[in-house]
Amino acid sequence: MSTRLTRANSARRGMVFGALMAIAWVAALVCTSPLSAQTKDKKPPDPAQVAADVERAKLVVPIPAATADYVFGVDKALPGWEGMAGIATAKDYFGPGADAMDTQPIVYGKCFYWPLKGVKAGKYYIGLWAQSNDTYNRSEYSPGRFLATIYLNGWPVRFSTTSDPVQVKPPTSDKPAIWLAELQSKDAIDLKDGDEITVAGSHEGKYLRLCLYNNEPARGHGVTGQTWGMRDGALSQVQLDVKAQIIGDQLDGSEHEAKVIIGNPLPYAAKIDADVLLADYYGKPVVKETVPLTIESHKTAVVSRKFKAVGTDIAYQMSVKTRPSEGATLVPRPLEMVPLNAFARLGFLPSRPGPLDVWQHTRMELSRNQTGQRMLLTLDGGDWQMAPLTTRRVPQTVPDKLDFKQINVPDRRRAELPEGIYGQWYRKTFKLPSWMTGQRYIVEVTQVVVEGTMFMNGVQVGCK
Repeated sequence: MSTRLTRANSARRGMVFGALMAIAWVAALVCTSPLSAQTKDKKPPDPAQVAADVERAKLVVPIPAATADYVFGVDKALPGWEGMAGIATAKDYFGPGADAMDTQPIVYGKCFYWPLKGVKAGKYYIGLWAQSNDTYNRSEYSPGRFLATIYLNGWPVRFSTTSDPVQVKPPTSDKPAIWLAELQSKDAIDLKDGDEITVAGSHEGKYLRLCLYNNEPARGHGVTGQTWGMRDGALSQVQLDVKAQIIGDQLDGSEHEAKVIIGNPLPYAAKIDADVLLADYYGKPVVKETVPLTIESHKTAVVSRKFKAVGTDIAYQMSVKTRPSEGATLVPRPLEMVPLNAFARLGFLPSRPGPLDVWQHTRMELSRNQTGQRMLLTLDGGDWQMAPLTTRRVPQTVPDKLDFKQINVPDRRRAELPEGIYGQWYRKTFKLPSWMTGQRYIVEVTQVVVEGTMFMNGVQVGCK
């Protein structure tokens, strides 16, 4: 989604901003995209399929007992780093007392981990119990559910098979059935007390528990492809998470902030040098420095620099590169963990970045009073807020109590909406520049999927 105000060419279009309002006027802009295309275009259920669902509902069994030597529930799982977004605990999701770790929102690099406390040193097969079914196509297996990778101390472990799925919850009138299966490692792996098992899952992932077996577990008919990492949602290795932001009202002469937030999901302290370059549209440096940092395991570090925007700079772009500091210690990759093949060899090339080598880039356009008939104010930036829409229809007024979280616009994330969420509210507060006084403007919101409704100062002003 991208938003801007553009001067209208017709007296019948746009909104009028008065001279007095231009001095201290503040507006709240809220947009929603309440239905995904999949939901809107969904066909009525086939009667034969409904009958089949009734029969399948009779196959419900209790959650399989954990027969592993060590079992770790989601109550023992922790987010990859403090303040990390993108995971939550779904209470009683698999059944009474059987919570799920939910990784529904797409957040690139998100992960959670289990510290292996009290584990006796030895070789263990690893099992990860997860929801297996495709709720849309009514199948017991969904490839998207199994696009998960586990990591031992930051390095990938290969899954190869799954157990046969079992139905632990029947379908209801408003909720699909829930099937459960275990992702299983190809081989037994050396583990010890103090190790960490990290999970980076797909956007559909819901997980019940982690199991460690001295003896090989019973394998089912499912084959996972023996993947060890993917690009969308997970990584070929656990690495630093770098978020670069340029925060401000995009106006000439205003103070802005160049901000870098670095999360460390690794099981050891990251000793790094962060090269930060903030430049204007023409490449002239505004901030250029190397910041030495030591980020403790599962903690975050913040680098912030204030600067004053200059209208002739047109735009600002920030590049952040992290690299190991001299003398930094890394946990070496256990070669015996990953049997080499044509795909896995890529991870061992000398040119491949390591877990501390990360690059991130961001850009912000300044608002400009352009000459001629077209005058533009860009509302994009990192100061937007987002909250879930929990009703099937957009209400006539903006609700008072919404759980807003900060987000960057344009928002290019693509995700299926979780159950009970039908869209998103987007909100931004901004000051009206003096050059907009007394003019009519069109509010343009691009990339709104399927449907959207707009409110200005709490009043509905448009919809799609």
